[in-house]
Amino acid sequence: MIIEKNLNIPLTTDQEKKLTLFSKKIYESNKKFNLTGLKDLESIKNILAYESIKSLDIINLSSSKKSLSVVDIGSGAGIPGIPLKIINSNFHLTFIESNTKKCEFIASACNDLSLEVDIINDRAETIAHEKSYREKFDLVLSRGVANLSTLAEITIPFAKTGGSIISIKGLNISKEIITSEYSVKLLGGDLFFYITTTKYSSIVGWKKVCSTPKKYPRKPGTPQKDPLSLK
Repeated sequence: MIIEKNLNIPLTTDQEKKLTLFSKKIYESNKKFNLTGLKDLESIKNILAYESIKSLDIINLSSSKKSLSVVDIGSGAGIPGIPLKIINSNFHLTFIESNTKKCEFIASACNDLSLEVDIINDRAETIAHEKSYREKFDLVLSRGVANLSTLAEITIPFAKTGGSIISIKGLNISKEIITSEYSVKLLGGDLFFYITTTKYSSIVGWKKVCSTPKKYPRKPGTPQKDPLSLK
């Protein structure tokens, strides 16, 4: 299913204030260490903060009243988790990020914004094998620069059976979707939508239909170097 839709999401004054504060914090911190390739405040606000909300709003995540357990994998500057948490406080949100400075940034930003979250400073490939986190989440989020086969191996193991895995990607990813089909099914997932949400972004949704084989994900770095595929 491919839908292109221009969204107008009503935000409260407090939500708007927090999104602006968050965007400014990324902008200022980005001068000290690399959080994003975007260099001006408006691009950070529009492409990172608002694009995340628009992309997730199209599948009704921004307005969901359910208390879901959510994990943001490879969170970087806290995208898309922090914008989603700002507009929906019902979610119990966990960040997994291997870069210590980025974890410190997420912690500082959430403190400034009065957001209660959990932050894990480690590789997702390692944490996915821990009983406390493996197949424990209703929703797994990522804003991916990695290819979908790699993202599948890193993200799907965190979702409980019946849960969802949502990856925000760029445009023109039809070929990636086709090549990732093998890895997604191997890991216990199934494609249930692909939506072009804005002029910048599309989202890919997988449903967790069965348990992930215990050997996945492979050791840190391997999913990136050698994505799962039919040999």
